[in-house]
Amino acid sequence: MNGQTPITSRAAALRMVLVMRLFFVVSAFLFLYMILKVLPGGTQPPNPVVETAITVIALGSVAMAFVLPRMLAGRAKRTTGSATQAAQLQFWVLGSVVGFAFLEACSLFGIVLHVMGANLWRSELLIGVGIIATVFFSAGEAPADESNSGAN
Repeated sequence: MNGQTPITSRAAALRMVLVMRLFFVVSAFLFLYMILKVLPGGTQPPNPVVETAITVIALGSVAMAFVLPRMLAGRAKRTTGSATQAAQLQFWVLGSVVGFAFLEACSLFGIVLHVMGANLWRSELLIGVGIIATVFFSAGEAPADESNSGAN
């Protein structure tokens, strides 16, 4: 695909989301490596209120990753009515991308806490939550192909 061709088969959409999931997990492991081996932590711990607020926002982004794509899918069905299978696949892939972005944000908040000087366990926890949530994340069931040929 050249980036301009819409996704028209369920198999292609599933393959694309699987590749995205793999790369988001790899990037989160690279974040973990960065905070353990490369990035120095802050010299003084941040204010506990700020540290807790960032942690709550990070965990809220994980919750949004599981809620927002399903809300988008429901809204897409209401606005498009009987959308074509290609349009449904586009919305499903969009929901997956939005979900992965929110899960990546959780890992990035872990890096922010580490750079600010927070406890290493808290940064590791946020990155770990981002990794685990990315592995188990689903934007819902991918729309089935209109024809039975090539359906998974």
